[in-house]
Amino acid sequence: MKKQFFMTLLVVFTLSTFFAIKIYFDHADIRSPNSQTAENEGIITGTWVVVGPPIEVEVLSESDLSKLSTRYYQEYFTSENLEREVVYNGNKIRSMQTSPSKKKLGFYFSPNGNSLSEISLIVFDTTKKSLKEIYRNSIRTSNYEWKDDETLAVNYNCGTACMYRYVVSANNGEILDEYQLY
Repeated sequence: MKKQFFMTLLVVFTLSTFFAIKIYFDHADIRSPNSQTAENEGIITGTWVVVGPPIEVEVLSESDLSKLSTRYYQEYFTSENLEREVVYNGNKIRSMQTSPSKKKLGFYFSPNGNSLSEISLIVFDTTKKSLKEIYRNSIRTSNYEWKDDETLAVNYNCGTACMYRYVVSANNGEILDEYQLY
């Protein structure tokens, strides 16, 4: 009877220790290369990556743009085994894309906090260290792409099977052209 009690106690202790360790590693701010591994996702293969505090987009330099990645709709900056979420005025940003010369960074930002009622397209010029809102519209705004370093094309969902495109200056937000894609 005593032996069975101690065996049961040992099994319970072992299982509870196992689950406590598992819960710790599932929620810790340390990621091994086996948790979402891929070099293009910001995880440095073969080493541990520590998740740090968010970083404001305006402190990034031109050379930092190569260290940006997107994973699960969140934007990250990874340097020296430290991964940090990229934010703008403390708010989440989405859809980061570098210009063809890699000197400018475009991203979507919700100007009303993290509400999705409106979406702004912001361009960050790393050489001038300047941020400029070049486009703002409703949540029907879709994706965008860089045409060249001075021009972006922003798509807007105008209904079922309808997509409209605005060609916008990256310098001042002027709409240079607009037309219906389909």
